[in-house]
Amino acid sequence: MSKPMVQRLLISDILERPFFQQAKVIASDQALDRTVTWVHIMEVTNVGKLLNGNELILSTGIAWKDNEEVLISFLEQLIEKKAAGLVIELVNYTKKIPNAALHLAKAHDFPLILFYDEVRYIDITQDLHAIFLHQHHQMVSKLEKLSVVLNESLLSGHGIGKLMNDFHQFTSLELILFPIQGKPIFVPSCPKEVRDGYIQQWQADNNGFIQNFHTNTYRCIYLLGQTFAYLFVRPKEGLELTEFETLALDRGATAVAQEVMRTMYYEEQRRHKDDTWVQKWLTGDISEEELKAGLKGVVGVRIPKITVTIVCEINDSKNTKDDSHFLSNIMIARSLFEDRHFKVIISKFHNQIVFVLFPPNLIQDEIHHEITDVFKLLQKGTGSYFGSYGIGQFINNLNVNKSYKSAKTVLRVQQRLGNLVIPAYEYLHSYRTIALMDEAGTLEEYVHFYLGDLEDSPKEKDKHLLQTLKYYLLHSGKKNDTANSLFIVRQTLYHRLEKIEGIIGDIYSSHEKRLAIELAILGYEYLYGTLEN
Repeated sequence: MSKPMVQRLLISDILERPFFQQAKVIASDQALDRTVTWVHIMEVTNVGKLLNGNELILSTGIAWKDNEEVLISFLEQLIEKKAAGLVIELVNYTKKIPNAALHLAKAHDFPLILFYDEVRYIDITQDLHAIFLHQHHQMVSKLEKLSVVLNESLLSGHGIGKLMNDFHQFTSLELILFPIQGKPIFVPSCPKEVRDGYIQQWQADNNGFIQNFHTNTYRCIYLLGQTFAYLFVRPKEGLELTEFETLALDRGATAVAQEVMRTMYYEEQRRHKDDTWVQKWLTGDISEEELKAGLKGVVGVRIPKITVTIVCEINDSKNTKDDSHFLSNIMIARSLFEDRHFKVIISKFHNQIVFVLFPPNLIQDEIHHEITDVFKLLQKGTGSYFGSYGIGQFINNLNVNKSYKSAKTVLRVQQRLGNLVIPAYEYLHSYRTIALMDEAGTLEEYVHFYLGDLEDSPKEKDKHLLQTLKYYLLHSGKKNDTANSLFIVRQTLYHRLEKIEGIIGDIYSSHEKRLAIELAILGYEYLYGTLEN
């Protein structure tokens, strides 16, 4: 394959043009290698934001005349703005360049091009602009050819390595792809010691590694709201990327992102087709051999010590049967969990998404925190596709059915009470018992037994007796705190407590009875809603 490139126009190239044959040049070899992207006539001395960099500036000196201080200031601004060089006509307004200005230019390898005869700047700009426009046309044409090459490579289905190699063959740029998860790819291959050096730097501090590269020499591969990889151009000493190379890198990064997305999608699709064993595992109907075979592809031979299951409602009822919508969303979920070093199995089961997680070596509270962080990001970034979720019981064996059932219990509790701050089985406490009683059909009977006539009409608006009982128990029988919480006077509280004990008896007659009544209050709210004002 040919290697069409857009050549950089250098100061040395411009000096070969006809209109510069009579010019005197004050420039080092480094100065002659400066890139020129445009030519601009400037007769002001306050540069400000007028330049983008790499412009060759033409001036008659009218703005500073013989004022050395103004010239030095102007020259410093051009150097700071990374202008390519300065052309000065030493005829009408200024006759010579002060030594201080010459020393400043030499110190910064900044070229000065001097004309001692009158020259038509209009002819210079027309000549150079014709070159720039021709180069721009060439660049656009070559970028289109590059796009064709990249598209053909994508359609070939030969993967990222082939794609990066085709890009290298076309542009001659040497690439490194560092994925967040997985092995780096070097195209072309480089000596082992060089490759190992890059890998060690990346593993030691990837942020520091990125900062070592100029911003136009790397691209972030950003997909589905997450960073999946970084694509770097291996630096060539003393050379910056041309405009063509910078734009080519943009196209290369986009093509790499498309290939990463395609690979991830097909891998997720394959997992989804082969997850029959996962559903059998969740229901406890799987043989040991089948389970080990299924897990091997996810966690390898060594089984993690802790497993936890999450059950999540699919919030988008219109797309529950749309596999492509499901796959694109769980790709995001998988990337978020894997970024936190979780190994994860994901399956769609009964219009719910089930996550079986193998967490990193963290304590349970830290794991809960990581999981809730992931779901905050999912619920914010996927158009509310992921609804309420429940974190099941942690298990240290492979009886995932136990964790799965407890996660569904958390979901049932939230359907009654609303979303919990940490929707985890470990934090349900008394609601574990209440959920079991409700599932067994005994909760209503239990609530009525302990609350009696206090809850005979649960739909009445006036629930002040039940509310009073709730706060009285909440404040451990402290009457002053109870009255304050209810915004009533103590005499009203005494009257209500007298009525309550007349119906259900002495609340504090025994520790067991008080606990039973507290559970009944929680059961009442579970069945009929909160007792808050």
